[in-house]
This record gives sequence, C-alpha cells and structure tokens, in this order.
Amino acid sequence: MGTLTKSYAGQILTNDANVSTWSKIEKWCDSLEDYRFPIAGALIIIQGCIVAPPLLLLISYFNSTYSDISVLLFALFTFAVLVSNISILPMRYIVGVFACNLLVTLAIAAVHLIPLLR
Repeated sequence: MGTLTKSYAGQILTNDANVSTWSKIEKWCDSLEDYRFPIAGALIIIQGCIVAPPLLLLISYFNSTYSDISVLLFALFTFAVLVSNISILPMRYIVGVFACNLLVTLAIAAVHLIPLLR
C-alpha cells in the first residue's frame, strides 16, 4: 500500500509582505464572487434586522436635535445597500458600500450618544 503525499509543485509561494492592505481586501472581495447570493442576502438581513432597529430607536429617543438629518443619512445609506445588492455589481463594491454604511451608522450612533456622556 502506497503512502499519500501532498504535492506542492503547482503551488506558487509568494511573500505577502509586499502586498498592500487594500489589495488584500480587493483579493478577498474577489474571492467572494462564488458566494454572491448568500452574502448579498446576509448583508440585507444584517442591515434590516440587526443594524436598523437599534439605530432607529437611538435616533428617536436620544438627542432629537439631529434626528431629521440622521434619518435622512440612514435612509440614503440603507437604500445604497439595497441598490448595490439588487444590481449586478462586483462584490468589492457591495462589501464596500456595506462597510461605508456601517461607518456612517456608527457615526450617527456616536452623535446621538455624546450628550449622555456629560
């Protein structure tokens, strides 16, 4: 009975020390193309069920001075996530829009929670 050995002849070994972080992110997003529909569905579920309700409660109860602008920004970025998922964009744009949406959501939450620190 023969032994099983792993062949590394076809594998190209590269040093990732010279690769920038942005190109690593792009490479990771390009690798997500095979799982486009589950990831797009997961991003919509995360946006609608996890991100939206706490932020809307936070906007309505704390620091209502900026609530109109906050709701407008939140609605625009929510629609951006939906449109990027509905259209046939590469995954790097879909993930980028979602990441930008999370950053704006965190900024809105921070603006509404700052008065509680006083």
